[in-house]
Formats: sequence, C-alpha cells, structure tokens
Amino acid sequence: MAEEKLTQAQQNILKSFGESLTEDQAKADLIRKSATTGTDINPAELAGVPALRRQFLDSQVQNLSYGSQHMVFYSKLNKMASASTVVEYTTFDRHGETGHAMFDTEIGLSAPTDPEMKRRLVRTKSLSATRSVSLIAQAVDNIAQPVEIYTNDAITNVIKNIEWASFYGDSSLTDDPTGVMGGGDGLEFDGLVRQIESGAPDNVMDARGKDLTPELLNSASLAIAKGYGAPTDVFMPLGVLAKFSSSFMGQSRFMGDHGVMGQNSTSLTAGLNITKWVTTVGTVDLNGSAVMENDKFLDTKFLGGKNAPAEASEVKATIVPNDHGKFVDEDLVSGDIQYKVTVNSDKGESVAVAVPAVLDAINSSISLAIKLPTAYVETPKYVSVYRQDKNTGNFFLLARIGVNKQDVQGVITFIDRNQVIPGTVDVFIGQVDPMVLRLYELIPMMSLPLPTQNKTLAWSVIWNGALALIAPKKFAMIKNVGYTQVAPTR
Repeated sequence: MAEEKLTQAQQNILKSFGESLTEDQAKADLIRKSATTGTDINPAELAGVPALRRQFLDSQVQNLSYGSQHMVFYSKLNKMASASTVVEYTTFDRHGETGHAMFDTEIGLSAPTDPEMKRRLVRTKSLSATRSVSLIAQAVDNIAQPVEIYTNDAITNVIKNIEWASFYGDSSLTDDPTGVMGGGDGLEFDGLVRQIESGAPDNVMDARGKDLTPELLNSASLAIAKGYGAPTDVFMPLGVLAKFSSSFMGQSRFMGDHGVMGQNSTSLTAGLNITKWVTTVGTVDLNGSAVMENDKFLDTKFLGGKNAPAEASEVKATIVPNDHGKFVDEDLVSGDIQYKVTVNSDKGESVAVAVPAVLDAINSSISLAIKLPTAYVETPKYVSVYRQDKNTGNFFLLARIGVNKQDVQGVITFIDRNQVIPGTVDVFIGQVDPMVLRLYELIPMMSLPLPTQNKTLAWSVIWNGALALIAPKKFAMIKNVGYTQVAPTR
C-alpha cells in the first residue's frame, strides 16, 4: 500500500464528496479537477468559478495627501472680518523726542514734539477652487458621494493656499508696471517674508545652511523683544523640529521601567520631542509643519498644462567674477550648478528650461538672462527660478520675478549670489496676537454654485482676504536653515 500523505481530517473532508480516495492518484486527480477562484480582475479572463467572484471594495476613501489638520499656521491665525477690498489701519510707530531735550529751566517748557503715526493699508485678494461632477457620477452606487469628496478637496486646497501665501505670497508678481486694479499689485497678497523684509529687515537672520540652534532662537527672540514684542510661537518644517529635538538627545536622561512589586524589567522608552522653548523673553510653542516647505520643490506634474504659457525662448547663464557671491567650497567641487526656469501665467506653469552653469570662485555670482516667449496664448505674469540641491538632486525654488521687471528686449535678469541655499528652509518666530497679526476676510470661505450647460453640477469654493502683519518688528525670520529633507507627498 502506498504511503498515506493526507491527515485523517483531510481524508474525512475528501471522503465527504462520495468518491473512493484510497489511492494517491485518485486524490491527485480530484484536486487537479477542483475549481479555483484565483485573483484575476480582467473580465476577459474570467470564466467558470472566477466569473462568479465578487470583488471587495473597502467603503473608506483613504487619504494619502495632506488634510486641513496639517495647516498649523492657518489654525493659529486670528481671523478678522473686513468690510472692503482695501483695509486701512493706523499704527503708532514711536513716541515724541526724549532725553535731554525734555529737561527745562524753572520757568521754561520743552519744545513741542510729535509722536509718529502712519496710515497703512492691505488689499484683499481672491482665491477659488472650482470643481464639477456629472449627474451620472452622482447617481451610481458609489462608496462615497463625489460631491462631498470634491468639496472637501476644494476646501483643503483653499486652506493650503491661504497658509502658503501667508508665508510666501508676493503681490509684485504681475506683468503690468502699474499693477492690476490699481496700487501696483498682482493677484497674491504679501506673506510674512515680504512684510518682514520690508517692515523689519533687521529681523531677517541667515543660518547659512546650519541647523536651528538655541542661539538662533534666542537672537530672533531678542530682536522681537527690542521691537517691544513677546514671541509666542515658532513655525518650522517638521524636518527642522526633528533635528532640533535630536540635538538634545546627548543631554537627556531616561528612566528605565523596573517593573511592579519589585519585579525587574529591561524595558525602556527613549526619545525626545521638544514642544516648547524658553527664550530670553518668554516661552514659545514649537510648531512643526508637514506642508510648509512643499511648494519650494519643483513639481513637474502640472507643468505645461492647458493654461500654461510657452516656455522661455532662451536662458543664458553668465559667471560674474568678484560679485559678492556667498557660495561655499562644496559648490566648487565640480563647479556644476544646475538651474531650471519656468514661466508662469495666472493659471499655469510652463515646462522647465534646464540651464547649466560652471562656477569658478565662491565670491562670483551667476547671472541668468531669461528671455520671455514672443508668442503665447496665456499671458506670462512671472518667472520661477529653481536650483538643484546637490545632496538630493531635488530642485528648490530660489526666486519668483514679475514680468514687469523685464527690460526693453523682453529679458528678465536674475542674479544668484547664493542668498537662498537650495535644500534649506525658513523658520518664523513671532507674537501671534490680534494686535500683531491678522488674517482679514472680506468673504469667508463659502461654496458658490455655478451655472452649467450640460448634465453636471459645478461649484467653486471661494475666499477673499489678506494677511496683515500689523507690527513687523514683532516677528522674525531665520532663512537658509538646514533640515532633514524628505520630498513631499502632494
């Protein structure tokens, strides 16, 4: 008799089919003839039992991108209603004259002096995210309502753009030398970078590629204190916060778990997450953002879309010796500097033009002459200049320049002295208080139904407002900060 290869339980199951399975060959024949369902999903390949199989679709839509909960800066902004597209406010900038001039004789009086006050203004800007869904798409048996999914997506996009513009918005990006709608403004409102640089240039500090340190935080806090502010928050990419926290690991002490009732244990929980920092002028919250630096990376997915202008017709790189360059020795290892330049309309970004350059000395500069296209459908508004980070190969945004900066030959010139270092990010610290920082809203976020000419439901999530840094000296910016770089998930 052949050796038995099935267990008793297996034999009992097979015998329940009513066939004689005393021989190995009979067992093999039955197993060979058994119908299987498989894992194919191509209908053309499904026959027999596989044609009966239903596929299981999870009823949850899994979000692999950012959500509104990741906008840490937006959530802390003080929202304030506006009644006009132009918001005006008055600031008390300084007191009258002090010192010896205030002393006088027994019968005399000091000369009259005036405090300094200024009227300032902010122009609100519009944002919108438009979506449409067919009636058929709504009628079928979906795992989730498309309108709800698309509306949540639009809301998140608008919030993300408000937060991004609150850091990096630039009202100078326009093709009109006199500006659109008066005032010399483009479509964006000015963010913290522009408002700090113009209102408190001494509060811009440069880490030159080094990691964030307590010394940098204390220096920024001191600058704010000299502007009579009390910093409350620091905003930074998570990659900065991770390195900052890790820098204290060597100074940390961890307690082991020795068990309960005298029973020894070898378990130990280690690690460090610093959420607050005590500066020389008070305690600040350390806010790490997962999306703050996302738009510094060159995103190639939508380049050259239907709303994009034509690419630059020509870009030339010229080395200018002894021109106050701030490059470092590592940049001279190969001397190879790689740029990419895109042209932007109001609704799209052109394909990138690659521009190589060979650096000869660390104090040289690299001048890019960007010639705009002579023929286009979508009007160019500004150009974007990206430079490659040699450590990772990623391209980082160096600058955006309005088309109104072109010369009579239609050429925009950008000079790179390594003022912005690719592969680095910015850190902002300041007093988040309604008297210092406000997000004015003329139209709070709302859904606007749109007319349609076919079987679709169309709508747009709209918003109108602007950021006002009322007291620029109560905020500071640390640029070119080193961090743990991770390419973003869009």
